[in-house]
Amino acid sequence: MDVEKELELINKKILSIKNFDIISFVYNYKRMVNSIYHFNNTIGKNAKNNTELSKIKYNLKGMERPSEGDVCYFYIENSYPKEIYNSHWCLILKDFGNTMLIVPLVSIKKESAPVDKTCEMIIRVKNFEEDGCSKLKVHQMFCADIMRINPNKKVYKLQTPYDYVKNKIKELTNLS
Repeated sequence: MDVEKELELINKKILSIKNFDIISFVYNYKRMVNSIYHFNNTIGKNAKNNTELSKIKYNLKGMERPSEGDVCYFYIENSYPKEIYNSHWCLILKDFGNTMLIVPLVSIKKESAPVDKTCEMIIRVKNFEEDGCSKLKVHQMFCADIMRINPNKKVYKLQTPYDYVKNKIKELTNLS
């Protein structure tokens, strides 16, 4: 495969996408490449192959590790337009070590769509930098590596009781 030619074709295609936020994409693409470079060439510089790279345990630097029930800022990168994308505040639902099950949240604005009670819920975050309540996007939860946490952003505690949030998510997802 001619990698340079393939990258050139990909760039041409990206530049031809209609109704696309190319500025956010370039920001996220650059951040992703820098993250991969840092992981492979700095953190994993002594790994001999992909198997050894995949076994690396990463510790958050510059911040205390957030806990289940905390809200922190994750690099999500690009997704489809109907999904959460770019960086977002997320609730940590479950800590699996190197990865965390997270639920994105969005601020509620005057022009926001009404809460879809089949897959969203309203929560409050203590002393949050975003005004008012937030909408928890339960239908968009996913696992993210802890390397996606932005250590430069504050970690917040829920004001809404965490047990209530977990039970409501179980109810919405029909999980036992």
